[in-house]
Amino acid sequence: MTETALESALSAAPQPAPDVADAAAAPAPARFRLTALDAWRGLTVLLMLLVNNVALGDSTPRQLSHAHFGGLTLTDLVFPWFLFCAGAALPFSAAAMNKAGVTGWPLYRRLLERAALLYLMGAFVTSVTSHRLTLGLGVLQLIALASFFAALLGQLRGRWQALAAAALLAAYALFLHFTPHPGGIGIVSESANPVQYLNDALLSAWGLRGLLSVVPTTALVLLGALAARPLQQKNPRAPLLLLGLGVVLTALGYGWAASGRLPFSKALWTPPYILYSAGLGTLGILACWVVADSGWLPGANACSRR
Repeated sequence: MTETALESALSAAPQPAPDVADAAAAPAPARFRLTALDAWRGLTVLLMLLVNNVALGDSTPRQLSHAHFGGLTLTDLVFPWFLFCAGAALPFSAAAMNKAGVTGWPLYRRLLERAALLYLMGAFVTSVTSHRLTLGLGVLQLIALASFFAALLGQLRGRWQALAAAALLAAYALFLHFTPHPGGIGIVSESANPVQYLNDALLSAWGLRGLLSVVPTTALVLLGALAARPLQQKNPRAPLLLLGLGVVLTALGYGWAASGRLPFSKALWTPPYILYSAGLGTLGILACWVVADSGWLPGANACSRR
């Protein structure tokens, strides 16, 4: 993950309520905007800048450095939270486009164009960095593909989105557990695992190393969309729903990793890592909502509009 890549993604990532109404239409009423999402995304970017620019050598706090395989620090949560925020913006984007009458093929074309632009931007950054033409997967390319597939699945009803995310994580977990590789079936370590084996044996030759990461990261973006859905719909039970979702996801991720069946791993995007990151991201957005959007605290807007 690089600072340049994520900063570029920030400008290309879906926004909570994009301006998609026809220019010739009458002035539209003020649109709902979730300040909590803007705040949480801003905090994530601020953290990204901090961990990428801290230069304290051996004095660097442990939480501002990546953990060893199987561990987890605050630094390891930056990228998944960025993807989570991209997913949280999807319900707002979808609602705005639906209101503007952008459905069917025009909608899919917009999604495809956005993904292609972000992918090519990532390829340009990767090529400049490596001093050779590289069309394979990097940070921006992964964001582009995960967001694109999640946006397609985001057209489903909430329960089907949840089932899709669960199916993706379950399929990926089965792949990690049962795919034969030189280290042995069921072995998932830093130096021996099915992902590395398939990358080395097949995907690297095609410039697609890391392609498997699209599966769990798509699930992560979908979980972000599910978390923001009650807030976008102004469901009166939204705080309780987010609290329950956040606690359940966090507990599932932590418990799965603690069981020893699959470790936390940013490099492999293991399901426990995805669930734990999504759970904490949900609780983070909920905390920002309480402060900025709930109207419960002095200075908080019960409804944010622009």
